[in-house]
Amino acid sequence: MSAAAGLVLALLIAAAGAGGCAGRSTTQAIDDAKIVSSINFKYVTDPMLKVFDLEVRSFEGRVTLLGRVPSAEAAERAARLAWETPGVRDVQSNLRVAR
Repeated sequence: MSAAAGLVLALLIAAAGAGGCAGRSTTQAIDDAKIVSSINFKYVTDPMLKVFDLEVRSFEGRVTLLGRVPSAEAAERAARLAWETPGVRDVQSNLRVAR
């Protein structure tokens, strides 16, 4: 098993264990973990976004983006990539443009 696959598996197991505590089903917690993993993968492989520390949260398919980006264009790109992820029902961008 590759390191990336192991990390994804660990995240899914952790999310499944926390599912009931967060007011959502285990299935939804796993789906949210998949969404976060997919978006994070897009960010670390994107030339414009890979150098920034962006936080992605998902609850029942509603994604929240946090962190700093260098431009409004980068913030828009981050939101667009999140929206294009399967399972995402809403995106709340709380990204701040660095000055």
